[in-house]
Amino acid sequence: MSNLRSLVGQFETRLASTKGALLRTHYQSAVNVLQSPEWLDPSVCPTCETTHTESLLPKVQNKLANYTGVEAAARQIRDQWPRTVFSARLSALFSLPSVTTNASERSRYNDLLLVTRTGSVSSASLNELIALRNNLESRRITSLSTFRAEQQRLQRELPPSLVTLTEQVGHAEQLRQRLIELTNNRSELSAIQRDLTYRNRWVTFITYASNSFASAEVSLSTARTLRLEYDYQEIYNRITNNPEVVPRLTKSAGSEDLHLVLDRFYGRNNLTATPLLAESYRNALAVSIFLSSALQASSASSFIVLDDVTSSFDAGHQFNLMELIRTKVARPANATGPQLIIFSHDGLLEKYFDRICNETPWYHQRIQGLAPNGSVFTQAQDSNRLRTNAERLLRAGQVDQAEPLVRQYLEFTLLEIIDKVRIPVPIDFSIRDDRKMAQNCLDALNSSITLHSRAGSLIMASAQSSALSASLVPGIIANWISHYATGTSPSFTPYVLLGVLDTIDQLSDCFKYDCNCSGTTRRRYYKTLSSKHCSC
Repeated sequence: MSNLRSLVGQFETRLASTKGALLRTHYQSAVNVLQSPEWLDPSVCPTCETTHTESLLPKVQNKLANYTGVEAAARQIRDQWPRTVFSARLSALFSLPSVTTNASERSRYNDLLLVTRTGSVSSASLNELIALRNNLESRRITSLSTFRAEQQRLQRELPPSLVTLTEQVGHAEQLRQRLIELTNNRSELSAIQRDLTYRNRWVTFITYASNSFASAEVSLSTARTLRLEYDYQEIYNRITNNPEVVPRLTKSAGSEDLHLVLDRFYGRNNLTATPLLAESYRNALAVSIFLSSALQASSASSFIVLDDVTSSFDAGHQFNLMELIRTKVARPANATGPQLIIFSHDGLLEKYFDRICNETPWYHQRIQGLAPNGSVFTQAQDSNRLRTNAERLLRAGQVDQAEPLVRQYLEFTLLEIIDKVRIPVPIDFSIRDDRKMAQNCLDALNSSITLHSRAGSLIMASAQSSALSASLVPGIIANWISHYATGTSPSFTPYVLLGVLDTIDQLSDCFKYDCNCSGTTRRRYYKTLSSKHCSC
């Protein structure tokens, strides 16, 4: 009983030093941060970042140990309670038919018994159980005195030989009952020992299997991380194009925990990456690791979905990632690679997809509608999406809505010609979007055509160059650009604007030739104004 009292005292003392489960979670999080290799200074508080004179780890661990001590004390009480003489005696008193108990005492006993089984018993609860035991013992002694007085009265009334015989029969019956209990207990003990043997064998097997699998997983993840290192660093370098930042994944010895460090960061080495890398660089690394893992997977997925993967990228990183996916990762450029489905709402990517639709089997779909409550539908997009939308609006008589699309289609077509035919442009045209206007594009085309014509190297057919200079360019400038640039609102009829769309297509066709290399005739842009892509 004294041992049980000591355990209850320890439990209450440790419980008084704790302050709820929320603070325990806080202490545990603080220990995890202070022990992390990424947290360089353990004297800095991870919550308020206050710098102390010594490490905070022992103090926080001591606070956390109080919670562990409460659980250990409760576990000891829970384990030792069923084995105490006090518990067995109290249970026996309640089961004695000679000891009368009322409903209130039985209910209270059951409540206190439930508390002891959880291990959260207090000194007050223990004292209440002791008082209840003493009360029941007092009743048992009173009942026993009454029975003995009655026994003596009966013995005086009966012959001595009959009394002796009755006592012997009673002792024999008690012995028989104890022998039966002994036999039953031996059978039960044998069954328990068999179960214990099986359980010990099972625990041994599970422990061995768990350790084997854990060791194998650590070895596999370590080997896989090392195998991916060159690939994800190469992909990361191609996305960021910054050789001054070289990330690397490291593993804790004997575990699967991964840590991100920087092998090189602008002249410094082996630094923690989390506080140094910007969001776009962290996302670029995550994409690099994901793509390198997907490419090295033994059973590659048939497709991969990337949702708004360039949200934090600037325009240059967006282009690098998309070009990497198009030329190295995804099908058909990579015959063994996955099919990639990319979701994005970025306008720059839409322009990029429009451009590459002419040269790769890249399927561009615009998702429209009101999700998740309304209807959602897709519309196929290609390089002519601006023309298609403009023509649809014009044929519906919606001139005001179509005019900006006609302008955009003209600029898109002129920029496409400059890109495909490699027309030289001024440096400010290359780096400034506000210079990429229709008039500047036409000036660059005219200058390049004039230069090659005077040098005698112009490969365009005479009919093409004549149509450009005599009708197409003057028509576009006179009938469309000059009016549109005045800032007024001229009244164009739908038919005039449909004619402008046709003129734009004819202008684009002047920079193309018939190619028969594939067995079928197809129109193809000149390689330059002085050469073709083939010998057709």
